[in-house]
Amino acid sequence: MFFIPTENDLKSGEVSDLYFKVTEQVLRRAGRNPYVTMEVFTKALPEPYNFGILSGLDDVTELLTGVPVDAYAIDEGEVFFPEEPVLVIKGRYLDFATYEPEILGFLCEASGAASRAARMRLAVGPDKSLFAFGTRRSHPSSALAKEKAALEGGFNGTSNVLAARLLGVKPVGTIPHAMVLAFSTKEHPFNQEEAFRAYDMYAPPDSPRTILIDTFFTPRAEALIAAKALGSHLQGVRIDSGDLDKEAEEVRWELKQMGLNVKITLSGGLNEYKLEELAQHADAFGVGNAVTDAPTIDFGMKICDVDGFPISKTGHISGAKQVYRDYEKWIDYIVPEGTKFSKGTQLLKPLILHGKPVRDKKPITDITKRNIETLFSMPKDLRDLHNRGAPRVRFIA
Repeated sequence: MFFIPTENDLKSGEVSDLYFKVTEQVLRRAGRNPYVTMEVFTKALPEPYNFGILSGLDDVTELLTGVPVDAYAIDEGEVFFPEEPVLVIKGRYLDFATYEPEILGFLCEASGAASRAARMRLAVGPDKSLFAFGTRRSHPSSALAKEKAALEGGFNGTSNVLAARLLGVKPVGTIPHAMVLAFSTKEHPFNQEEAFRAYDMYAPPDSPRTILIDTFFTPRAEALIAAKALGSHLQGVRIDSGDLDKEAEEVRWELKQMGLNVKITLSGGLNEYKLEELAQHADAFGVGNAVTDAPTIDFGMKICDVDGFPISKTGHISGAKQVYRDYEKWIDYIVPEGTKFSKGTQLLKPLILHGKPVRDKKPITDITKRNIETLFSMPKDLRDLHNRGAPRVRFIA
């Protein structure tokens, strides 16, 4: 048996913390089951983030389908800021109390990956290709969520076969060093040319002829071997080690001398800061650890209203709220729920009503395209990867 929860485990509320089970027992015996409003928000973002990207909402929707609650949320893949609610749940507390750890787990980890992915998109610009190669760095139980989150944050594709199928996109990838090594023999230990030819001959026709060129020799040397083996079939090369900017420029120069204009992909230990430095040197980038090991978003899920009475724990603001965004100034206004407010676009919209989902899921390609456009429409201080900008949230009583 794999040490991972099943769908039944999740829906039964068993993937919870003990104190919620104890709380349920106490409230039932005391005859208390108030109608509450709970908000999910974070007090702060990882340093030096200026914004976050919400991910994991689809899983929350699946979890709460059939539970007698109403839920309102910002869009999956939307930009959010500290202090503002990204998800609001209304219902009898005992109907959904046990799901709090699962709800937060879905949102915290996936939003962390999506937020880091958005920073990497800002690092390379709107037009370069970014691919998520992080499957081998994640537990399989969370790999799919993180690959999906990467695309919601602005990546163009994922190497994970199942994630791609579930998202309705084509998986991406080149070849591993292992395939090249598998062609080695005692007589011909460095047999890259045969490996490259075999890939060109036997890989599916729709697989791009992009060759990994740093198994035995320098990328420059192996690029020439790839050019000899594939000729005009060679569409791209990937460099996974070394002085990446220098290697990329040398490889591009040599291949152009041979009349080949190929795309160069860089990978290996990349994060937003390295991507800033490398952006001008390559056409595409493969990123693994920086997405899978992204800091989580420290969301909390807090009661702000009990049976129509605004109340909250100390340090939090009571009462149900609505969020409006002025996309011209990039200012978010938080107002009491039901307040007539003319500035900006309403962000919290119906997600679940009476236990039934009321939103259609958007294709992941649409979310990616929208988010890339959104990221590069933000003011310069929000796009700064190194320094914190001015707060963007205003409370209007």
